[in-house]
Amino acid sequence: MNYLLKLSGKYITEKYKYIIFIILLVCLITVCIPRFDRADYGPVKHFAGNEELYEGLPFDIMIYRNYIEYFRNGTGEDKITAPYSYRVLVPFLASLMPFEPLTSLNLVNLIFLISGLLFLYLIMCETYTGFQFRIAGCLMFIFSFPVFYYTTSGYIDGTVIGLMLALIYFIISRKRIPAVITLITGVLASEKIIIILPFLIAFIYSKEYKTTGSYVFVFLFLLIYSLTVFLLRKYAPGVPQSYVWLPDERFFSQNIFRVKAYLSFVLTFGIPGLIALFSYFKFPPDKRKKYLCFYTGCITSLLLYAYSFFSAWADGRTVWTIYPFAVPVSALYLEYLYKQKTGIA
Repeated sequence: MNYLLKLSGKYITEKYKYIIFIILLVCLITVCIPRFDRADYGPVKHFAGNEELYEGLPFDIMIYRNYIEYFRNGTGEDKITAPYSYRVLVPFLASLMPFEPLTSLNLVNLIFLISGLLFLYLIMCETYTGFQFRIAGCLMFIFSFPVFYYTTSGYIDGTVIGLMLALIYFIISRKRIPAVITLITGVLASEKIIIILPFLIAFIYSKEYKTTGSYVFVFLFLLIYSLTVFLLRKYAPGVPQSYVWLPDERFFSQNIFRVKAYLSFVLTFGIPGLIALFSYFKFPPDKRKKYLCFYTGCITSLLLYAYSFFSAWADGRTVWTIYPFAVPVSALYLEYLYKQKTGIA
């Protein structure tokens, strides 16, 4: 294994790096195919969990389908409810495609996740991860339960993950104008994009970028997020509902005894989550501080999942938000172990 790593690092040219990335894209698409449009081909049909259906679809997906149809023909506003009505980006983009609503939605998710894979690679470039371990990180991301199970099954989380990865890259590369544009786009996709804020604050602290410009950017982040959320809640079409991530004992009573809430957590947390958790206790203190922003993101994602027990339908889609933070730090830890083992400085 050591020999192969050294050999690949020595002889892989830029041309072959592009070929490898194309192979990664093919792998990503292949992993997403079995659940595309909830077809659940072959044995996947027996693996997919039973869900309560409305008009043949889970409730969230039914609302997104209604939203796409609303954008296409201007009717059915009474069939769109909050908070799904505030997640305008994916249904709008899907409405522009000449396919069935669910197919269009899943294609949007797939496009954003493909771009997210590129940004994941760029994040690992920014953290100076070696090429072999950047590929290892991409493979961890691709061959994971949430990419397989959630990306093209009718939800919007694939798009959210792609935008999170883009925003993280623009933050750590200090490209603030693209970061602002991505933030606005992310809020239009889902309110979950707010979990990038603790990452941003920890990044400024750990990298010692404590300048006036950095503090202004944090304030700008909060202002843009709050203003966009306000405008969405005021002007987005649809019927208002009380359910907008507010704690409710009904959600807790539904989630606490639901086996799928725990099983989907374990499957989604997966190898990237375990390696990231293990790395925190094994990295020397200087590296823990250096990568503090990624650990902060992981903790924020786990707290969001815990909060969802009281305020939403708790499942692996919420835990999936840990991947933009866990995968880069996992790749860094694997490289650290390799260097420790081989004596490379």
